[in-house]
Amino acid sequence: MTAQLPDLTPEQIESLFTRHDGSYAFARWGRPVAPIVFGVQDETLKTVKGALEAVMTLAGHQMAETDPELGSNLMFFFFRGWD
Repeated sequence: MTAQLPDLTPEQIESLFTRHDGSYAFARWGRPVAPIVFGVQDETLKTVKGALEAVMTLAGHQMAETDPELGSNLMFFFFRGWD
């Protein structure tokens, strides 16, 4: 069974990401991104890390091993079976 997604206007989508006062509702990284990856083998982890480093470079942002407050501030979960 596939879920049918509703047709949304750009304004409706924008409203999902802004507060009532018009400010942005989600965090923007002011510090380096400190990712953690679950559910992959070491070989795959190298690929994921390389891809994240490439994205950070293209975005002009930095990556770090840990976040001083959270330890990790970006989490990826990989699952083989949803059961």
